Amino acid sequence: MEFAHKFPLRDINAAENLAAAAQPVHVSLGRVWTRLRKILNDPDARTVEEVERLVQKHYGRWFNKVYDNSRNSNEALEAAERAALEELEVLLRAQQ
Repeated sequence: MEFAHKFPLRDINAAENLAAAAQPVHVSLGRVWTRLRKILNDPDARTVEEVERLVQKHYGRWFNKVYDNSRNSNEALEAAERAALEELEVLLRAQQ
């Protein structure tokens, strides 16, 4: 929602643009977006779309599902965050 102004023709409240995420997932993927903001204060629309794709790639399996708070799930979530942050760093380095 933070970058919705970059997509004036997109209905950000449309079902295809929304996903439910359990609190641990939300916090983890929030760190990805925070890292983006720390590196690029005002990313362009293309960058935001690329980050949306990498978030979907690494976190999509937890969207619109009840989160299993077991050790295996927590380890998988931590691995997803590491992978997403690594991919984000590569993406942003390529743009500099």
